[in-house]
Amino acid sequence: MKQIIILLVLFLPVFSACKKSLQDKPSLNVASADWYTTTTKSAAITFCDVHLKVAGTTNAALLSIATYGDGVNGCTELKCDTEHRFSADVVICFFMVKDSAQRKFSTELTAYSSRVKPAVVLCNAVGSGETISYPVESQFLKCY
Repeated sequence: MKQIIILLVLFLPVFSACKKSLQDKPSLNVASADWYTTTTKSAAITFCDVHLKVAGTTNAALLSIATYGDGVNGCTELKCDTEHRFSADVVICFFMVKDSAQRKFSTELTAYSSRVKPAVVLCNAVGSGETISYPVESQFLKCY
């Protein structure tokens, strides 16, 4: 009898944690995602900034969006209001304009169930726990 009680005490938290993990999976709904470009000049160099205007809802503890541009990957936190809505205009990447070619761009929104950061992070807007990702791809864009 003692052994059964010990086994129950040891394994009950494991089964509870599994069940809790399934309930903690965040939701993410992207209502709109609009891409556009702008240009900036620095000395004699023209840069193309690729923007994403994104809005939606989530129940996540932390929502981030991937960014890149000068060879360094990163991410930015998207803030939510009290109704769990988010709306942001984010520069996803930038590059030096060399030609007038049209290009496609992409990024990914990631919703985390916890704001606790893991030991190794690539950027400050990284959480932990259950995650859900939402890829967003642009149409062909051109910088003028």
